Amino acid sequence: MNNSRIKQLYREVILKHDREPVNFEKWEDAPIIIEAHNPICGDRFTLYLDISDGIVQKASFHGYGCAISKAATSMLVARINGKPIVDILALCDQYKPLLDPKAPEPEGIDAELAAFMSARIFPARLKCASLSWEELERYLRDVGC
Repeated sequence: MNNSRIKQLYREVILKHDREPVNFEKWEDAPIIIEAHNPICGDRFTLYLDISDGIVQKASFHGYGCAISKAATSMLVARINGKPIVDILALCDQYKPLLDPKAPEPEGIDAELAAFMSARIFPARLKCASLSWEELERYLRDVGC
């Protein structure tokens, strides 16, 4: 995918999720609360989850950060609602190479996720794009869901 297409996706997808995040709401009594914080840039998001029978029954998030980190968290939450943990871990595995400047461009990835390849152009933004994804993946692998 060429740089102009990546920049177009950035404008269409990332800025849209930044302005209109999916399930952007506090859920103080959520069964699972995961904190994602990048002390270098100050991005801070809280993921709220309800997982039962190996499936995310409900997910939301709240917090603040740059457009990339907020959009990445919004897209993550949008994609995990109603999904089995095994599918979410597979999604995380598909997402990681998008952010790796040394990895070949993944084939068959949908356009919304491909928008985050823009972080390859701005290496300082790689952590922004991966912050919430990494924390969720770490939690799911650590607790053995």
